[in-house]
Amino acid sequence: MVIRRSSAREVSALLQDLESGSEAARDAAVARLSVIGTRAVEGLLALIGSTRAAPARAAALATLEAIGDPRAADAALGCLEAEDAALAPLRRACCAACSNRRAGR
Repeated sequence: MVIRRSSAREVSALLQDLESGSEAARDAAVARLSVIGTRAVEGLLALIGSTRAAPARAAALATLEAIGDPRAADAALGCLEAEDAALAPLRRACCAACSNRRAGR
């Protein structure tokens, strides 16, 4: 599937909202990126790998959980070493969603 240029720009703007937006902007970005789905996964994975901001990582994990793409499991497992306890339930949920998707449930 080819990503349209406008979609790529939209994903980029939404990823910026995850990282530097207000809580309301982050929540809106999570919702919209969840709808965009797999087209947003690469950007979400990159965000998780590039930021130490816990709210941004938590929002990215929540979005990946909603999307359920199997590629997200490795990113969630990579967050296991994060010291922020708020990420723990999101890591588990994201891994579970990805495992279910892999198993075809």
